[in-house]
Parts: sequence; structure tokens; C-alpha cells
Amino acid sequence: MRLRKFIFITSILLGAIPSATAQNQLVTYPAPEGAELMNDFTIKVRETGKDWKCIDTYLVKVDEVRNAQHNVEKASMSYFDFSGEVEVSVTFNHGTIQTGRVRPLSYEITPSISGNTMTFKLDRPRNLSVEVNGDIFHNLHLFANPIDENKPKKIKDKNLIYFGPGIHTFPGDTLNVPSGKTVYVAGGAVVKGLIQVVNAQDVKILGRGIVIPDRWAGLRIVNSKNVTIEGVISTQCPTGGSDSVTIRNVKVISSYGWGDGLNVFASNNVLYDGVFCRNSDDCTTVYGTRMGFTGGCKNITMQNSTLWADVAHPIFIGIHGNTKNPEVLENLNYTNIDILDHKEK
Repeated sequence: MRLRKFIFITSILLGAIPSATAQNQLVTYPAPEGAELMNDFTIKVRETGKDWKCIDTYLVKVDEVRNAQHNVEKASMSYFDFSGEVEVSVTFNHGTIQTGRVRPLSYEITPSISGNTMTFKLDRPRNLSVEVNGDIFHNLHLFANPIDENKPKKIKDKNLIYFGPGIHTFPGDTLNVPSGKTVYVAGGAVVKGLIQVVNAQDVKILGRGIVIPDRWAGLRIVNSKNVTIEGVISTQCPTGGSDSVTIRNVKVISSYGWGDGLNVFASNNVLYDGVFCRNSDDCTTVYGTRMGFTGGCKNITMQNSTLWADVAHPIFIGIHGNTKNPEVLENLNYTNIDILDHKEK
């Protein structure tokens, strides 16, 4: 009896060790050779009491309006995954940090500043803007993701389209994802082209990598059902004529004209959760008939998200539709939203 009790207690204790370790993890993704990088900042991150790890910084383009003209500016973007608590170090490579802030301000992250370096701690995933000396057009977009639970356990799977670390292209710059397929864009991958779901169902696009065409949307959902996109970084992701769509922890940054972030056209049951939009037009829209899609919209929710409109509106509802036969846009929900800027003019 005592032996059984001892074995039972020991198994519980041994079982607790991996889960306690699993609570504190840090995963970084080296940028692929040939990726466009920036050197405005040097980024490091570490678990408490462990060594610093360097994080690569990509170039992202944003749109500054000056004198009613569009001006493309080069900003920075870095990402990593973690659980537990990490410390982040951001060194500004072009002078002293007079003032530094980490937004959204609602997160109440106050960095410590010494010379040209600021440090701060994170105890949960956050999509952030790190800004030095009031400059919001050459800032660091820092995406601190949760640990990726969607990483495929095996790459050779007939229903999996896998993009590993590296730079990828495909014929015609467009990948049409068939029904029942999962696309995985690994951390450290850069896909140069459009990944779209057209007339398909039961599709997933997952990962931590970047999907960035030369222009326009990197992701697109058209006349499809049961689609999930999670974790990736891109430019735009419109949804039209579709039903049952979930877009979670997706980051979209654009710099060109009409660079809307997350459009909804004549679609139902669309959930945005934990997204980050910095766009050169409206960040998120809900429209009826528009762009070849017809009908109203029902059950659209955006929650726990951050919106930044360099041009136009963070949230835009209506305007487009069928004026002869008016449509209904109903049950639209916006909950726990941070708006970092709004430049309608």
C-alpha cells in the first residue's frame, strides 16, 4: 500500500516538472538571408536570469501624410514567442533616448531608460509600438507572441502546405489554397506573394512568418467558409462573401494608397481577436455590396485589438452598399480596442 502511494506521489511530482518548465519559454526566429532588415534599433530579449538573445529587425513601410501628400517611411519590426515573463532591451542606434514610450498606453508599460537603451518586462503576449523621442514613423513594431501551439508535428502531410525558414516565391505570385488544407508559414519565413482562399472551406493559414507581396493584400478570403488565419504578419487581409471566419493575432501593416487592413464585404460570422493593424487607409471596415460581393453583414466582432490609421479611419462602417435595395449590417461588436492614431485628413 505504501509503495503504491509512493509511486503515485512520485509520478505526480515528476509530471509537474515539465509543465513548470513549459511555463517559461522563449522562442526566437533568425531572419532569412536576403530579407530586408533595419538597423535603427538593436533588440534583445531574455528570460529572467538567462542570457540575452538578439532579435532580427525587419524593414516595414508606413505612410506619413505631410501637406496632403503620401510619404512612405521606413520603420522597424521584430517578433518572438514567449510564455512566463521576459525582459526586453531596445537600443536606439542613432543617438540618445530623450523620451521613450511603449504603446498601447493602456498596457501601462513604463520603460527604464539609460543612454540609448530602454528596457521593460512583459508577462503576457503583446503587440507593441516602441517609440523614441516622439518619432512614430520610424518606430519599432514589436510583436511578442504566445508560444506557437499550431506548429505542425510532421511536415510531410498531404493536407499541409509548409513554408519553412527562408524566402519563398511561387508562380504567378499567388497561391490558391484548396479546401481542407492547412498552410503553415514558419517563423523566419518570408513568403513573397498572395495566399488566398477562394471558393473553399475548412482552410487554415497559420504560423509566425511574413506574407508580403510587392503590393496589395498578402492574404485574401473570397466566397469561402470555415477559414482560420492565425499568427502571421502581412499587409492586408480582406474577407468577402464568406462565412465563419476567424482571424487571430494577425498583424497587417501597409503604406500604399487604399491600403485597408481588414475589410469585410457581405460576410457573416467573422471574428477578429488580438489583431494589430497599422494601415494607409481604413484599418477595419464592414461593408455590404462592394467589390463584386453582394448582401449584408451579420455577426462581426473585433476584440482585444490595436488599430492605427496613418490615413483614414481605424473603424469604418457602412457607406458602400446597394442603395436601390438597402442591406442590413447587424450585430457588429468592437470590444477592448486600442487606437494609436487616426489621421482622417
